Amino acid sequence: MTLNELKNDVARLGFESYVEDDELFIASANRALSLIYVDRPVSNTARLTFDGPRTTLVKEFIEHKSEEVITIPFSGRSLSFRSSGKGTCVITDRTGSNTVPLTNDGQLTKQFVYGEGTIVLSGDFYFTVSNLAVFDSITSNNTPDIPEYTPERELTPEEYCDDFRAFSGRPCDKNGYPVDCVRLRDGRIVAPFSYRDEIYLTYYRTPQKIDPDRPEGVIDVSEECAPMLPLLTASFLWLDEDAAKAQYYMSLYRDLMANVKRFSTNRIDTEYRVNGWA
Repeated sequence: MTLNELKNDVARLGFESYVEDDELFIASANRALSLIYVDRPVSNTARLTFDGPRTTLVKEFIEHKSEEVITIPFSGRSLSFRSSGKGTCVITDRTGSNTVPLTNDGQLTKQFVYGEGTIVLSGDFYFTVSNLAVFDSITSNNTPDIPEYTPERELTPEEYCDDFRAFSGRPCDKNGYPVDCVRLRDGRIVAPFSYRDEIYLTYYRTPQKIDPDRPEGVIDVSEECAPMLPLLTASFLWLDEDAAKAQYYMSLYRDLMANVKRFSTNRIDTEYRVNGWA
């Protein structure tokens, strides 16, 4: 179905004057299309790639007591940690030493390093260091790009997939088996920070909006749902003018949708899209 065909179908329902109002018509048609996708969901599949440097959590939590000296060995290409309290950190690798003053609560320290080295914590007061992690590679030469270790990392699907509407299944591997360590929580995809692999995520997608500048373009509606679009568009067009007519066309839509759900042997349309999500 094209936009011109939709206009003709709606016009035959007695909406000649309304069809001429393109802004109102397009808004009603897009609203109708969205509701059809809610009542008759369409699935899509995305491939998510959890990449990044391999991570070693050297120390999850360190307590430094007054006048104590703590030496911690490491090996990697970059490191990060958070600290609370006042103290001194000396990071030494094969290129030399760098002194990092620890001056405030919640301070985040990131630094590139070269191979094996040591971190020496000292000072006159009590302070703590948490989530000291070392990464075996670097993705850029910019210090802010060094990751900060957290027990979990979260992905928001809307940031990577512009047609995402809702989850429709658990994250799976390439063989279709659920990945137990990757979970869905509060609309986000949650994985351990150290997880490095691909997952496949099935989700319900939103339709492509109807473009008034492409009247010959095919509307993103399935063949089984195409007859419902004029009825639902007509219902929304009548909402402000005649509630009874709006309800009448809505009832016709509901009856037709119920029949499609009851008797259709067609499987819900599924598209496959490959996305690399970092």
